[in-house]
Amino acid sequence: RADAARDDPVLATRLTGLFADLSARLRARPALRAQIDAGLRDAVARLAADQKRNVSAFIAEQVKSWDFRQLTLLIEANVGRDLQFIRFNGMIVGGLAGLALFALERILI
Repeated sequence: RADAARDDPVLATRLTGLFADLSARLRARPALRAQIDAGLRDAVARLAADQKRNVSAFIAEQVKSWDFRQLTLLIEANVGRDLQFIRFNGMIVGGLAGLALFALERILI
């Protein structure tokens, strides 16, 4: 049971003491801390490398299963107000590019 320590004050007290002791020992031994950190980094890096293909495949399957309406709603929900700025900036840049091409055409012809 996940909340067993809350239900048993003796267990909670022992676990608290155990973790406090472990913390004190690790504070006193920086070399051990560095070794644990390096081991954890290596383990996480290996796990990430092993699971990269699975995670990529899972994400690709999820995205493929979305319909256009669902994708639009998701983007609008996460990007929100920024879409207005993107649209406005696109309009300005597109207008300036069109004006530049028109002016270039008039100058060359």
